[in-house]
Amino acid sequence: MPEFDVRRATPDDTDAVRDLLLPAFEAYGNGLNAPRAQRLLGIRDQVAAGLAWMYYENNDLVAVAIDDEISDPITLPLHVLGVRLDLQSKGYGPRVMRHYEKHARERGFVKITLYTAEIFDHLIGFYTRMGYTELYRIPHPTKNDGILRVFFEKTI
Repeated sequence: MPEFDVRRATPDDTDAVRDLLLPAFEAYGNGLNAPRAQRLLGIRDQVAAGLAWMYYENNDLVAVAIDDEISDPITLPLHVLGVRLDLQSKGYGPRVMRHYEKHARERGFVKITLYTAEIFDHLIGFYTRMGYTELYRIPHPTKNDGILRVFFEKTI
């Protein structure tokens, strides 16, 4: 399969990023009892800060990755990875993740960190299969929803 064309999202792309992620994350937000309006709170700021990356295949937007704020020059924290809803379960997740890791190495990072909610067993399995090591499980630092977050890292 061909590699993706990746570019940093600009403020003009905010609606496209949101339109891809909202349907892709519908089930996740329901599992976390998060109101639809709160599911992607802050996305405009993340795009404006240059943290969002758009993945294209044949000029078609297929996925979005959003970095978290970078505080360590060798560690890239992944905030969001979303594959377009109609392309989920078709091999895009692993392909996008591998490309994200390659892109991180090219940017000088040696490690990626991320987290997911403990209730999403399939995501815990996905990150484990992708070679990520579970570090710990703790409550979300700002949400009091009773759901533990599972933190992972991978040396790339």
